[in-house]
Amino acid sequence: VKLPKAITYLKVRGSFASVGAPIPKNLSSNKTYEWDPATSQWKLQTYRPLPKLYPERTNSWEAGLNAKFFNNSLSLEVTWYKANTRKQTFQVPLSGTAVYATMYAQSGNIENKGVEVAFNATPYISESGFQWDTQLNWSKNINKVISLTDDTKEQILSDASVSFLKIVAHEGGAYGDIYGYAYQRDDNGNIIIGADGVPLRTDDMVLLGNNQPKWMMGWSNTLSYKNFVLNFMFDMRYGGDVYMGSIRAGASSGNLEMTLDGRDGMVVPGVLADGTPNTKSITAQAYWNGLSSNNVTEAYMYDATNIRLRELSLGYNFPRTMLAKTPFTSARLSFVARNLFMIYSKTKGFDPEAAYTSGNAQGIEYGSMPTMRSLGFNINLAF
Repeated sequence: VKLPKAITYLKVRGSFASVGAPIPKNLSSNKTYEWDPATSQWKLQTYRPLPKLYPERTNSWEAGLNAKFFNNSLSLEVTWYKANTRKQTFQVPLSGTAVYATMYAQSGNIENKGVEVAFNATPYISESGFQWDTQLNWSKNINKVISLTDDTKEQILSDASVSFLKIVAHEGGAYGDIYGYAYQRDDNGNIIIGADGVPLRTDDMVLLGNNQPKWMMGWSNTLSYKNFVLNFMFDMRYGGDVYMGSIRAGASSGNLEMTLDGRDGMVVPGVLADGTPNTKSITAQAYWNGLSSNNVTEAYMYDATNIRLRELSLGYNFPRTMLAKTPFTSARLSFVARNLFMIYSKTKGFDPEAAYTSGNAQGIEYGSMPTMRSLGFNINLAF
Protein backbone atom coordinates (compact mmCIF):
# COMPACT_ATOMS: atom_id res chain seq x y z
CA VAL A 1 0.00 0.00 0.00
CA LYS A 2 1.41 3.36 -1.01
CA LEU A 3 1.22 5.86 1.82
CA PRO A 4 0.68 9.61 1.43
CA LYS A 5 3.89 11.64 1.33
CA ALA A 6 3.19 13.11 4.75
CA ILE A 7 3.33 9.63 6.34
CA THR A 8 6.89 8.37 6.67
CA TYR A 9 6.09 5.20 8.63
CA LEU A 10 2.93 3.34 9.65
CA LYS A 11 2.49 0.18 11.71
CA VAL A 12 -0.64 -1.47 13.10
CA ARG A 13 -0.07 -4.05 15.81
CA GLY A 14 -2.05 -6.44 17.98
CA SER A 15 -1.23 -9.15 20.48
CA PHE A 16 -2.66 -11.56 23.03
CA ALA A 17 -0.84 -13.06 26.01
CA SER A 18 -1.79 -15.45 28.77
CA VAL A 19 0.61 -15.38 31.70
CA GLY A 20 0.49 -17.40 34.89
CA ALA A 21 1.96 -16.75 38.31
CA PRO A 22 3.05 -19.41 40.83
CA ILE A 23 0.99 -20.26 43.89
CA PRO A 24 2.30 -18.52 47.04
CA LYS A 25 4.29 -20.88 49.23
CA ASN A 26 2.91 -22.70 52.29
CA LEU A 27 -0.67 -21.46 51.97
CA SER A 28 -2.03 -24.96 51.53
CA SER A 29 0.20 -26.59 54.19
CA ASN A 30 -1.13 -28.46 57.19
CA LYS A 31 -1.77 -26.69 60.47
CA THR A 32 1.34 -25.57 62.33
CA TYR A 33 1.63 -23.94 65.74
CA GLU A 34 4.34 -21.86 67.36
CA TRP A 35 5.23 -22.08 71.07
CA ASP A 36 5.09 -18.77 72.94
CA PRO A 37 7.51 -18.90 75.89
CA ALA A 38 6.11 -15.65 77.31
CA THR A 39 2.68 -17.19 77.90
CA SER A 40 3.73 -20.87 77.96
CA GLN A 41 1.06 -21.56 75.37
CA TRP A 42 0.81 -22.55 71.74
CA LYS A 43 -0.01 -19.61 69.49
CA LEU A 44 -3.04 -19.86 67.25
CA GLN A 45 -2.28 -20.23 63.57
CA THR A 46 -2.56 -16.77 62.03
CA TYR A 47 -4.31 -17.89 58.85
CA ARG A 48 -6.52 -20.73 57.76
CA PRO A 49 -4.81 -22.69 54.97
CA LEU A 50 -6.63 -23.17 51.71
CA PRO A 51 -7.16 -26.84 50.84
CA LYS A 52 -7.19 -26.06 47.12
CA LEU A 53 -5.22 -23.35 45.37
CA TYR A 54 -5.02 -22.29 41.75
CA PRO A 55 -2.20 -20.39 40.02
CA GLU A 56 -2.92 -16.78 39.16
CA ARG A 57 -3.67 -16.20 35.48
CA THR A 58 -3.71 -12.97 33.45
CA ASN A 59 -5.12 -12.80 29.92
CA SER A 60 -4.24 -9.57 28.15
CA TRP A 61 -5.12 -8.05 24.79
CA GLU A 62 -3.32 -5.16 23.16
CA ALA A 63 -3.79 -3.22 19.94
CA GLY A 64 -1.94 -0.19 18.74
CA LEU A 65 -0.81 2.16 16.01
CA ASN A 66 2.66 3.59 15.38
CA ALA A 67 3.05 6.37 12.84
CA LYS A 68 5.70 8.89 11.81
CA PHE A 69 5.05 11.97 9.71
CA PHE A 70 6.94 14.65 7.76
CA ASN A 71 10.26 12.85 7.48
CA ASN A 72 10.21 11.60 11.10
CA SER A 73 9.77 15.08 12.59
CA LEU A 74 6.48 14.02 14.19
CA SER A 75 5.48 10.63 15.62
CA LEU A 76 2.35 9.22 17.19
CA GLU A 77 1.84 6.02 19.17
CA VAL A 78 -1.59 4.87 20.37
CA THR A 79 -2.12 1.75 22.49
CA TRP A 80 -5.33 0.14 23.74
CA TYR A 81 -5.04 -2.67 26.28
CA LYS A 82 -7.29 -4.93 28.30
CA ALA A 83 -6.19 -7.44 30.93
CA ASN A 84 -8.25 -9.77 33.12
CA THR A 85 -6.58 -11.34 36.15
CA ARG A 86 -8.16 -14.32 37.85
CA LYS A 87 -7.32 -16.26 41.02
CA GLN A 88 -5.42 -13.48 42.77
CA THR A 89 -4.64 -14.56 46.35
CA PHE A 90 -5.50 -12.18 49.20
CA GLN A 91 -6.24 -12.27 52.93
CA VAL A 92 -9.71 -11.89 54.41
CA PRO A 93 -10.04 -10.99 58.12
CA LEU A 94 -12.14 -13.32 60.27
CA SER A 95 -14.20 -12.54 63.36
CA GLY A 96 -12.60 -12.45 66.79
CA THR A 97 -14.30 -15.69 67.78
CA ALA A 98 -12.73 -17.66 64.93
CA VAL A 99 -9.85 -20.05 65.43
CA TYR A 100 -7.83 -18.15 62.83
CA ALA A 101 -7.19 -14.43 62.51
CA THR A 102 -7.46 -14.44 58.72
CA MET A 103 -8.13 -16.72 55.81
CA TYR A 104 -6.81 -16.72 52.26
CA ALA A 105 -9.16 -16.40 49.31
CA GLN A 106 -8.72 -16.22 45.57
CA SER A 107 -10.48 -13.54 43.54
CA GLY A 108 -12.65 -14.19 40.55
CA ASN A 109 -11.91 -11.54 37.92
CA ILE A 110 -10.19 -8.13 38.10
CA GLU A 111 -10.29 -6.18 34.82
CA ASN A 112 -7.78 -3.52 33.86
CA LYS A 113 -8.18 -1.63 30.58
CA GLY A 114 -7.17 1.68 29.13
CA VAL A 115 -5.59 3.82 26.44
CA GLU A 116 -2.11 5.31 26.16
CA VAL A 117 -1.10 8.01 23.68
CA ALA A 118 2.45 9.22 23.06
CA PHE A 119 3.16 12.20 20.82
CA ASN A 120 6.66 13.34 19.84
CA ALA A 121 7.56 16.29 17.65
CA THR A 122 10.38 18.61 16.67
CA PRO A 123 8.53 21.90 16.07
CA TYR A 124 11.60 24.01 15.34
CA ILE A 125 15.16 23.67 14.09
CA SER A 126 17.24 26.73 13.21
CA GLU A 127 20.29 27.02 11.02
CA SER A 128 22.25 28.31 14.01
CA GLY A 129 21.83 24.98 15.81
CA PHE A 130 18.86 25.71 18.08
CA GLN A 131 16.33 22.83 18.33
CA TRP A 132 13.07 22.32 20.20
CA ASP A 133 11.79 18.79 20.87
CA THR A 134 8.55 18.09 22.71
CA GLN A 135 6.93 14.91 24.02
CA LEU A 136 3.36 14.52 25.26
CA ASN A 137 2.12 11.38 27.02
CA TRP A 138 -1.53 10.82 27.95
CA SER A 139 -3.07 7.76 29.60
CA LYS A 140 -6.45 6.67 30.89
CA ASN A 141 -6.92 3.50 32.91
CA ILE A 142 -10.08 1.84 34.24
CA ASN A 143 -9.76 -0.84 36.89
CA LYS A 144 -12.96 -2.79 37.57
CA VAL A 145 -13.82 -5.60 39.96
CA ILE A 146 -15.83 -8.02 37.83
CA SER A 147 -16.12 -10.65 40.56
CA LEU A 148 -14.44 -11.72 43.80
CA THR A 149 -15.26 -15.15 45.20
CA ASP A 150 -18.42 -17.20 45.59
CA ASP A 151 -18.60 -16.25 49.28
CA THR A 152 -17.08 -12.76 49.11
CA LYS A 153 -18.73 -9.80 47.40
CA GLU A 154 -16.66 -7.12 49.12
CA GLN A 155 -13.07 -7.03 50.28
CA ILE A 156 -11.56 -4.27 52.42
CA LEU A 157 -8.21 -3.42 50.88
CA SER A 158 -7.23 -0.97 53.61
CA ASP A 159 -9.06 0.69 56.49
CA ALA A 160 -6.05 2.91 57.37
CA SER A 161 -6.58 1.97 61.04
CA VAL A 162 -9.55 4.34 61.36
CA SER A 163 -13.22 3.62 61.89
CA PHE A 164 -14.64 6.17 59.45
CA LEU A 165 -12.85 5.34 56.20
CA LYS A 166 -11.98 2.28 54.15
CA ILE A 167 -10.74 1.36 50.67
CA VAL A 168 -12.94 -1.38 49.24
CA ALA A 169 -12.91 -3.81 46.32
CA HIS A 170 -16.63 -4.33 45.75
CA GLU A 171 -17.98 -6.73 43.17
CA GLY A 172 -19.24 -4.66 40.28
CA GLY A 173 -17.42 -1.56 41.52
CA ALA A 174 -14.06 -0.04 40.67
CA TYR A 175 -10.74 -0.87 42.25
CA GLY A 176 -9.88 1.84 44.78
CA ASP A 177 -13.43 2.83 45.82
CA ILE A 178 -13.40 4.95 48.98
CA TYR A 179 -16.18 4.43 51.54
CA GLY A 180 -16.91 6.68 54.50
CA TYR A 181 -19.60 8.67 56.28
CA ALA A 182 -21.39 11.36 54.27
CA TYR A 183 -23.43 14.37 55.36
CA GLN A 184 -27.03 13.54 56.21
CA ARG A 185 -29.24 15.19 53.58
CA ASP A 186 -32.96 15.59 53.05
CA ASP A 187 -34.79 14.72 49.83
CA ASN A 188 -33.81 18.10 48.34
CA GLY A 189 -30.09 17.59 49.02
CA ASN A 190 -29.92 20.02 51.97
CA ILE A 191 -27.47 19.12 54.73
CA ILE A 192 -29.24 18.22 57.98
CA ILE A 193 -27.93 20.13 61.00
CA GLY A 194 -27.99 18.76 64.54
CA ALA A 195 -29.25 20.54 67.65
CA ASP A 196 -25.70 21.75 68.37
CA GLY A 197 -25.50 23.49 64.99
CA VAL A 198 -23.08 20.93 63.48
CA PRO A 199 -23.91 18.83 60.39
CA LEU A 200 -24.94 15.24 61.03
CA ARG A 201 -23.47 12.21 59.29
CA THR A 202 -25.05 9.12 57.77
CA ASP A 203 -25.47 6.02 59.91
CA ASP A 204 -23.76 3.78 57.37
CA MET A 205 -20.71 4.18 55.18
CA VAL A 206 -21.39 5.10 51.58
CA LEU A 207 -19.30 5.39 48.43
CA LEU A 208 -17.57 8.79 48.48
CA GLY A 209 -15.19 8.48 45.54
CA ASN A 210 -12.35 6.54 44.00
CA ASN A 211 -8.63 7.02 44.40
CA GLN A 212 -7.78 6.35 40.74
CA PRO A 213 -7.28 9.37 38.42
CA LYS A 214 -9.56 9.76 35.40
CA TRP A 215 -6.49 10.38 33.28
CA MET A 216 -2.86 11.42 33.57
CA MET A 217 -0.61 13.47 31.31
CA GLY A 218 3.06 14.38 31.10
CA TRP A 219 4.57 17.07 28.88
CA SER A 220 8.32 17.24 28.40
CA ASN A 221 10.28 19.81 26.38
CA THR A 222 13.94 19.85 25.38
CA LEU A 223 15.67 23.00 24.12
CA SER A 224 19.17 22.48 22.79
CA TYR A 225 21.69 24.96 21.44
CA LYS A 226 25.18 23.89 20.53
CA ASN A 227 26.48 22.15 23.68
CA PHE A 228 23.74 23.29 26.06
CA VAL A 229 20.55 21.30 26.74
CA LEU A 230 17.58 22.55 28.77
CA ASN A 231 14.79 20.11 29.69
CA PHE A 232 11.63 20.71 31.71
CA MET A 233 8.68 18.41 32.37
CA PHE A 234 5.14 19.05 33.63
CA ASP A 235 2.88 16.40 35.14
CA MET A 236 -0.90 16.54 35.35
CA ARG A 237 -3.24 14.23 37.21
CA TYR A 238 -6.91 14.82 36.48
CA GLY A 239 -9.58 13.46 38.80
CA GLY A 240 -9.46 10.87 41.51
CA ASP A 241 -10.38 11.49 45.13
CA VAL A 242 -8.30 11.72 48.28
CA TYR A 243 -9.14 11.92 51.98
CA MET A 244 -7.04 14.72 53.50
CA GLY A 245 -6.41 13.76 57.10
CA SER A 246 -3.89 16.59 57.55
CA ILE A 247 -6.56 19.15 56.64
CA ARG A 248 -8.91 17.54 59.17
CA ALA A 249 -6.24 17.77 61.89
CA GLY A 250 -5.30 21.33 60.96
CA ALA A 251 -8.93 22.50 60.77
CA SER A 252 -9.97 20.94 64.10
CA SER A 253 -7.03 22.65 65.83
CA GLY A 254 -7.72 26.00 64.10
CA ASN A 255 -4.33 26.20 62.39
CA LEU A 256 -5.56 26.60 58.80
CA GLU A 257 -6.71 29.75 57.02
CA MET A 258 -10.02 28.08 56.18
CA THR A 259 -11.00 28.24 59.88
CA LEU A 260 -10.75 32.05 60.14
CA ASP A 261 -14.30 32.78 58.97
CA GLY A 262 -16.93 32.50 61.67
CA ARG A 263 -14.71 32.72 64.73
CA ASP A 264 -17.12 35.29 66.21
CA GLY A 265 -20.13 33.19 65.23
CA MET A 266 -21.77 31.76 62.12
CA VAL A 267 -24.81 29.80 60.98
CA VAL A 268 -24.09 26.62 59.04
CA PRO A 269 -26.28 26.44 55.90
CA GLY A 270 -28.75 23.58 56.09
CA VAL A 271 -31.99 22.42 57.63
CA LEU A 272 -32.96 20.86 60.94
CA ALA A 273 -34.38 17.38 61.24
CA ASP A 274 -37.92 18.79 60.99
CA GLY A 275 -37.11 20.50 57.67
CA THR A 276 -36.96 24.08 58.97
CA PRO A 277 -33.92 26.23 58.10
CA ASN A 278 -31.07 26.14 60.59
CA THR A 279 -30.70 29.37 62.60
CA LYS A 280 -28.40 28.26 65.42
CA SER A 281 -25.21 30.32 65.62
CA ILE A 282 -21.97 28.55 66.54
CA THR A 283 -18.29 29.48 66.42
CA ALA A 284 -15.85 28.20 63.84
CA GLN A 285 -14.13 26.26 66.61
CA ALA A 286 -17.35 24.42 67.49
CA TYR A 287 -18.04 23.74 63.82
CA TRP A 288 -14.65 22.26 62.90
CA ASN A 289 -14.35 20.34 66.16
CA GLY A 290 -17.87 19.01 65.62
CA LEU A 291 -17.12 17.79 62.10
CA SER A 292 -14.05 15.99 63.43
CA SER A 293 -15.78 14.40 66.44
CA ASN A 294 -18.76 13.37 64.28
CA ASN A 295 -16.33 11.73 61.84
CA VAL A 296 -17.96 13.29 58.77
CA THR A 297 -15.62 11.74 56.20
CA GLU A 298 -17.16 13.63 53.29
CA ALA A 299 -16.04 16.97 54.76
CA TYR A 300 -12.42 16.12 54.03
CA MET A 301 -12.75 14.44 50.65
CA TYR A 302 -10.95 16.41 47.94
CA ASP A 303 -10.45 16.25 44.21
CA ALA A 304 -6.85 15.08 43.69
CA THR A 305 -6.40 16.99 40.41
CA ASN A 306 -3.01 18.68 40.33
CA ILE A 307 -0.41 20.11 37.94
CA ARG A 308 3.24 20.39 38.89
CA LEU A 309 6.63 21.15 37.44
CA ARG A 310 8.09 17.70 37.95
CA GLU A 311 11.63 18.18 36.70
CA LEU A 312 14.02 20.74 35.23
CA SER A 313 17.60 20.17 34.10
CA LEU A 314 20.29 22.20 32.40
CA GLY A 315 23.21 20.31 30.94
CA TYR A 316 26.44 20.99 29.11
CA ASN A 317 27.95 18.49 26.68
CA PHE A 318 31.73 18.74 26.68
CA PRO A 319 33.16 19.07 23.16
CA ARG A 320 34.97 16.06 21.77
CA THR A 321 38.15 18.15 21.51
CA MET A 322 38.21 18.45 25.29
CA LEU A 323 37.87 14.67 25.63
CA ALA A 324 40.52 13.77 23.04
CA LYS A 325 43.13 12.82 25.66
CA THR A 326 40.65 11.06 27.96
CA PRO A 327 39.11 7.55 27.76
CA PHE A 328 35.64 9.09 27.45
CA THR A 329 33.69 9.29 24.21
CA SER A 330 31.19 11.78 25.67
CA ALA A 331 30.59 13.66 28.91
CA ARG A 332 27.72 15.80 30.20
CA LEU A 333 27.46 17.86 33.36
CA SER A 334 23.89 18.71 34.40
CA PHE A 335 22.09 20.66 37.08
CA VAL A 336 18.93 18.74 37.98
CA ALA A 337 15.94 19.91 40.02
CA ARG A 338 12.97 17.64 40.77
CA ASN A 339 9.48 18.36 42.12
CA LEU A 340 10.10 22.09 41.92
CA PHE A 341 6.64 23.44 42.72
CA MET A 342 2.91 22.78 42.55
CA ILE A 343 1.25 24.85 39.86
CA TYR A 344 -2.35 23.88 40.70
CA SER A 345 -3.98 21.81 43.42
CA LYS A 346 -7.32 21.80 45.25
CA THR A 347 -5.90 20.50 48.52
CA LYS A 348 -4.93 23.86 50.01
CA GLY A 349 -1.16 23.55 50.31
CA PHE A 350 -0.98 19.78 50.85
CA ASP A 351 0.21 17.26 48.29
CA PRO A 352 -2.76 15.06 47.24
CA GLU A 353 -0.35 12.36 46.06
CA ALA A 354 1.34 12.00 49.46
CA ALA A 355 0.04 8.51 50.25
CA TYR A 356 -0.71 7.26 53.77
CA THR A 357 1.21 4.05 53.02
CA SER A 358 2.82 2.36 50.03
CA GLY A 359 0.14 -0.38 50.08
CA ASN A 360 -3.52 -0.29 49.09
CA ALA A 361 -4.29 2.85 51.11
CA GLN A 362 -3.90 5.11 48.09
CA GLY A 363 -6.33 8.01 48.27
CA ILE A 364 -5.70 8.47 52.00
CA GLU A 365 -3.45 11.26 53.24
CA TYR A 366 -2.78 11.78 56.92
CA GLY A 367 0.13 13.43 58.69
CA SER A 368 2.35 13.21 55.62
CA MET A 369 5.63 15.07 55.51
CA PRO A 370 5.89 17.96 53.03
CA THR A 371 6.88 16.79 49.57
CA MET A 372 10.60 17.32 49.15
CA ARG A 373 12.22 19.37 46.42
CA SER A 374 15.62 18.07 45.31
CA LEU A 375 18.46 20.00 43.71
CA GLY A 376 21.71 18.47 42.53
CA PHE A 377 24.28 17.84 39.85
CA ASN A 378 24.77 14.84 37.57
CA ILE A 379 27.72 13.89 35.45
CA ASN A 380 27.33 11.28 32.72
CA LEU A 381 30.42 9.69 31.23
CA ALA A 382 30.52 7.28 28.31
CA PHE A 383 33.51 5.14 27.37
